[in-house]
Amino acid sequence: MDHKRIQQCCKRNRLNDNCLPLCSYAVAADDVYAKAVAGLCTLDDARLWFRCAADQRDNRECCRNAGITGCEDLCSGRVPENLERLMFCFANFLNPILECHRLGLN
Repeated sequence: MDHKRIQQCCKRNRLNDNCLPLCSYAVAADDVYAKAVAGLCTLDDARLWFRCAADQRDNRECCRNAGITGCEDLCSGRVPENLERLMFCFANFLNPILECHRLGLN
């Protein structure tokens, strides 16, 4: 159900077709990185994806409890402007952040 919800949001908001496979709560950071490096997914795509993942919820408390530091914006569905910061967050905390968003749906 959670996967269907985020996929519907990404499609409804016209996420780039190349990025739709990433629009999930269970995606590998390596897959995200590969799409970004290949130029298939942009910062705007990441913004849309995380807005859909958060589903308009602020999950920063969950992220703090999970020990996620320096990436709190992503926990509320906002993507940092700084690409290096975004890549740091994806490399270190992508799955826990997505799990907080998934848990926030309940």
